[in-house]
Amino acid sequence: MPSSEHARLGQKRQRTSLATDYAVVNSISKGENGNGDHGSPTLKPRAYQLEMLEASLRRNIIIAMDTGSGKTQIAILRIRHELERCPEHKLVWFLAPKVALAEQQHRNISQQLSAYQTRLLLGSDNLNYWSTKTWEDILLNIRIVVSTPQVLLDAMSHGFVTMCRIALLVFDEAHHCDGSAPANTIMQRFYHEQLQRTGTMNDLPHILGLTASPVTKISTDKLKEFENNLNALCETPRIHREELMRHVHRPELSTVAFQKDASEYSDMLISLEYAVNSVDIEDDPWVKRLRKQKDPRSQERLIKAVEKGKTESLTQMSKLLQRAVSIHEDLGSWAADAFISEVIKRLQAKRSKQPLNIVGTLDREEESFILETLSKVIISPQEEYWDSEPHIISEKASLLVDLLENEYTSDFTGIIFAQQRATVTMLSHFISKHPRLKDIIVSGAFVGDAGYAGRRSEIIELHDTRAQKGSIDDLRSGKKNLIIATSVLEEGIDVSACHLVVCFDAVNNLRSFIQRRGRARKERSKFVMFLDKDDESQVKKWNSMEDVMKSMYEADMRNLGDVMARENVEEEGDDYLRIESTGALLTLENARPHLEHFCATLHCTFTDTRPVFITEESKLDGTVTVKVILPSLLDPEFRVIRGSKRWKTERMAERDAAFQAYAKLYKQGLVNENLLPVHWQLGDDLSPEVSEKRPSIMKVAGRINPWTMIANRWGTAEILYQSVIEISSTSLRFPQMRMVLPIPLPCDISFDVFWNEENTFNISLKPTALRLKADLAANAADVTYTLLSSAFANRMLSSRTDFSCLFLPAIEPTAEAIIKWCSSVQGRIPASDSQNYDVEDFKMLGLVRPLDRIARPWMAERFRWLKYVPEDADFENGEMVEESEILHVEGTVWPKRTDFLHPAANNDGLHLHHTAKKCHPVRNCSIDKLPLEYSMFALLTPSIIHNVEIYFIAEQLNKTILAPVAIRDLSLVVTAISASVAREATNYQRIEFLGDSILKFHTSLQLAAANPIWHEGLLSKAKDRVVSNKRLSCAAVETGLDKFILVNPFTGAKWRPGYNKDHLERDELGIPGREMSTKTLADVVEALLGAATIDGGHEKVEKCLGIFLPEISWIPYGDLVDLLRDSVPENHESMSTSAIREIEDLIGYSFNKTALLAQALTHPSSPGLTASYQRLEFVGDSILDHIIVHHLFNSRREIPHFDMHLMRTAVANADFLAFSCLSMSTEEARGEITHASRHGTSTKTTVHKVSLWEYMRHGSSWELTSAQQQTATQYLALQPAISQALNESKAYPWALLARLRAQKFFSDLIESILGAIFIDSRGSVDSCTVFLERIGLMKFLRRMLDEEDLDIMHPKQRLGQEAGTQKVRYETVHVIDQENGEDREFWACEVFVGEECVVEVDDGVSLMEAETKAAEAAVAVLRSRNAVVAGDGGGEGEREGAVDVECEGGGVDVDGDGDTPVAT
Repeated sequence: MPSSEHARLGQKRQRTSLATDYAVVNSISKGENGNGDHGSPTLKPRAYQLEMLEASLRRNIIIAMDTGSGKTQIAILRIRHELERCPEHKLVWFLAPKVALAEQQHRNISQQLSAYQTRLLLGSDNLNYWSTKTWEDILLNIRIVVSTPQVLLDAMSHGFVTMCRIALLVFDEAHHCDGSAPANTIMQRFYHEQLQRTGTMNDLPHILGLTASPVTKISTDKLKEFENNLNALCETPRIHREELMRHVHRPELSTVAFQKDASEYSDMLISLEYAVNSVDIEDDPWVKRLRKQKDPRSQERLIKAVEKGKTESLTQMSKLLQRAVSIHEDLGSWAADAFISEVIKRLQAKRSKQPLNIVGTLDREEESFILETLSKVIISPQEEYWDSEPHIISEKASLLVDLLENEYTSDFTGIIFAQQRATVTMLSHFISKHPRLKDIIVSGAFVGDAGYAGRRSEIIELHDTRAQKGSIDDLRSGKKNLIIATSVLEEGIDVSACHLVVCFDAVNNLRSFIQRRGRARKERSKFVMFLDKDDESQVKKWNSMEDVMKSMYEADMRNLGDVMARENVEEEGDDYLRIESTGALLTLENARPHLEHFCATLHCTFTDTRPVFITEESKLDGTVTVKVILPSLLDPEFRVIRGSKRWKTERMAERDAAFQAYAKLYKQGLVNENLLPVHWQLGDDLSPEVSEKRPSIMKVAGRINPWTMIANRWGTAEILYQSVIEISSTSLRFPQMRMVLPIPLPCDISFDVFWNEENTFNISLKPTALRLKADLAANAADVTYTLLSSAFANRMLSSRTDFSCLFLPAIEPTAEAIIKWCSSVQGRIPASDSQNYDVEDFKMLGLVRPLDRIARPWMAERFRWLKYVPEDADFENGEMVEESEILHVEGTVWPKRTDFLHPAANNDGLHLHHTAKKCHPVRNCSIDKLPLEYSMFALLTPSIIHNVEIYFIAEQLNKTILAPVAIRDLSLVVTAISASVAREATNYQRIEFLGDSILKFHTSLQLAAANPIWHEGLLSKAKDRVVSNKRLSCAAVETGLDKFILVNPFTGAKWRPGYNKDHLERDELGIPGREMSTKTLADVVEALLGAATIDGGHEKVEKCLGIFLPEISWIPYGDLVDLLRDSVPENHESMSTSAIREIEDLIGYSFNKTALLAQALTHPSSPGLTASYQRLEFVGDSILDHIIVHHLFNSRREIPHFDMHLMRTAVANADFLAFSCLSMSTEEARGEITHASRHGTSTKTTVHKVSLWEYMRHGSSWELTSAQQQTATQYLALQPAISQALNESKAYPWALLARLRAQKFFSDLIESILGAIFIDSRGSVDSCTVFLERIGLMKFLRRMLDEEDLDIMHPKQRLGQEAGTQKVRYETVHVIDQENGEDREFWACEVFVGEECVVEVDDGVSLMEAETKAAEAAVAVLRSRNAVVAGDGGGEGEREGAVDVECEGGGVDVDGDGDTPVAT
């Protein structure tokens, strides 16, 4: 099993003057980070790099710094600075002296500046055949060109490119700009010539040179000449040089003395020497051809070839001999034999692959000639020279083996420099075969690649340059630990810092010495030179270079010593800041630790938040002042803060700057009275609530009783208010009734009642203008008593009529009429008296009740003649008493249920509620005189009174706490105060979902507008505190809202009539308190905000916020947007007009304030003074939520709140937004070469896509750039499948989206642009919605709303449902496996349901993707099992439609036809 570890679950204007305030935050180039440590690539630039960048913005300079000190990264920042300010038609041209270096720098630049089109031009592109049109096509829309100097020289020489076209010209390895080198020729013939001719630099490019060795001779004149060539000053860090020295490690210098191998040549080498030296030139195919050709030119060539003894074939064989001899001297006879045999073997193999019938050509003839000559070399066919173990090696090779073996450690890395390509190849092969090295050293070869087309291959070339491209990356990643290279690796190429650098051959000059030495920059590294004991010139040259290096070291140490001595000067300052409220004290001594702690608490991925101190030294007296650059997460106002005065020591100057910075942070409210970060304190305040595992419970007030107030009014009311009660049933008969109260009904009340499973109807109460005299209350009470006693006699108090709620039939509102009605309906009649009633009279009958026992009454429907069988008849013994048929009364049994506000609980599924039949002999029954319809109404009075009660509660809330809001639609208040556990007709869940979004929306805008200097971390912590359940639940209690919340469900079984006296007595005793979850309390506050939104929009929301969160001075919505917009500067820094236009076309919105767009695309790691996108992202997050929730809530169908949560998550999650960001791209034309030769050149126009994310401005972090490229690659692979799922699949592609592994900044861009559009458009939600339409979010949102069968639930949540009561457990590990010699990393996940491992996934690209994918598979497994179980189940069908008829003896009408029941 491969090793693994358990995963933890744990996302301006152009500045030409001194740019001293230019704040820069970026990452150092991976491989040029000073100490070679690649474990933490997100590094902040050191002060010396900032010093160099600022110098490059002031004038043309040549940056002279050691290899590994970060020159390339400074150049990239300088390039971006130029492109953001120069006209669109201008280019940046980056020159690298070697092809490999040019390829590397093009890759770096194009990845880190991906928003700009880049072009790599090399000699191998056949540029010598290009025309003016070709150049125009190839440079179409290109902003950065990387090439060798020769390419640019040729282009300028032909007039295809001019100096005025170039804005910035960068010379990498600028020391090559010397003599007749192409780089210097460019400067002399074109730059200096134009400068002398015009006398102005207006149309000339800025110059930036990069070098680690500006001169190879210690000469002031030479340095001056170098500077004149580039029209630039050679600059090295001056103020921060000591920091540069601390971060660039110097290796230990040593030598290895060896004796050249004087052993005799092997038989193979001797035979090769003989074969080559004995060749007759007249046998050469080239000479033979020339002799046949009699023209003067051919004859001239013939004479020249014969005199010099030089032809292509002879040259190739001579080189073979020379390299073989050199390899013999360096490595020994084994290596020489292996080299010779392998060259001949590959030549023979190449020839064998060629068809035999090819017409003879010169190349083929020369090849045959070489093979024929080399066939004389003595090679044993039985011996494997190439694959054998080295056995005869030179002293030099043996010493190298000793060195490598002694220096090897587990983290060893090294480079060996050799002069010849063949030596490099054989050294790498030798090390891979040597028994002492092959198991510890993994080597690779790296040689130069000629950069021109048509280069003829040589027979001695055994190294495949195509295979070496990954060697440098392998050294970085640890797959290889040693590279053997020619001088191509001396300069520029991004190579990891090494422990050991070996010069296997002599170093030719000081420049090479310095360049190679720079590769050994690990701490305690070594730089080793092999010296021939017998070559005195080598020893002298080494001694000379060693003396130079010692003098350089001594000068550096003296400089460092001077700095340290100056820092030891005693210097004091007495500045302090005392906080009176706490006694906290800020001094010069503790200011820097305070500031560093503050910055450390600011967190953002890919961003180093440490403060940077920049020193400025006075040339007059040597005193210094310091400015401190704070993280870009802060407002630009705090980015650059200067010390208050000049100091003798940097130490005190830095303390002064830190003191001024922290004092300013305190004065602006970012630091509290204890001198601690405010955002850090807010986080602590919230931590207890975050850690709660279940909702906390609070003691709250008991619910108010509105009937108490009504009871008081009964004693003082002079008139009574009537409300019409309408019951809209078509199957049941109800009378016209009115409700009588001493106060008016708050509003129309309408609700549904559920008679049984199939019969639901509506009851509405409508206040009328009719009033009733107060003296009729007693009469109405009698009516109410009569009504209620018919249905609830056993729940009534016989002596009490002080009902809180009275009812009257639709009769004349006089005492006489009411008394007459009461007397007409009181009492009962024998059932036998009604047998002669006609149909209409029969309908006026009341409930039928048995005389001989207490039993449920029934509703008379018909009379029937049935035989009567006594209850005590013995059926088992066959005893049967015959009696003639007697009259029975039959009907539907009176409902036992009294709760009609909730659907009837389904019993056995056979029969409907309240449909059972009952029949009884007429002689044993009586019938109520109160018509059945009134008893039916009485049965519904508990439901009516309950609804009236909750509306009175809502009205009281609306008139007290919510009086400033004055919600017009009281049903919204009822909904808002009804918890789901109360089981009311509506509950707050849907409008709480709306209110939650509204609260976050207004809170986010309020905090951002009222606190323009707050960073995103502080805004988020403050918002979390405002919208937390803890704060909202406290608000509910503080305002008294808790008294109005409905949590207890209505149950008819417990219902009793309410009496005024009882209500008043309970009020005097006080309402007992209750317990309620903080979540319920908070939810009701949010639900009321939702109700206010529906009832009156932003205006009522603001009033509601003022009630519950009075500590915040809520700004009107319109003013909020204006404040946010006005806080944005009119102008912006560093964004070209063309880029703005392209982005506006892409997102579908044109900005009035383009500074907002610049800010929306600025990552926190970006240099400069433009604010980062974090505040806009904070605002945009709430806007996105607001728009999504608005569309969900106002959908044509009423979506349950749970489904709305799922839908919102589906379109607002970071992976979906990242995919949307990756899908947005703009197209730009780009020319490409299709053919280039002497016969002609042709181009074609292609489309270059620039994605939205590529416009994001960041600090050139290698880690960030790598994350961008990896996600873009994943997107290209997954985009078809994800798009198909979003457009067509019935299941949401959770696992596919997780597989993107998109970093948070992709989704941040969407939200920050949304925030920018909202602010720029002065709060236009429509403009924001257009943008969301453009990214595809609205399209998928509509699909979810239209297609109700879409499965959008996350697989992990779905698995929890499928598992039921069983526990689901994920065991996820990160695995690094060895496959074909390479590491393969993946995430493996096992899903356990209960104790069973249901599924295992072992190809996850991330923890989340592995678990999501595993959950999907587990859901499929469980569902397939359930399907099998369901298929095996089943049973007998059950009879439907039969109706029970309960007769006195217990008989049942089994078929339901009612014709022949058996009566007992």
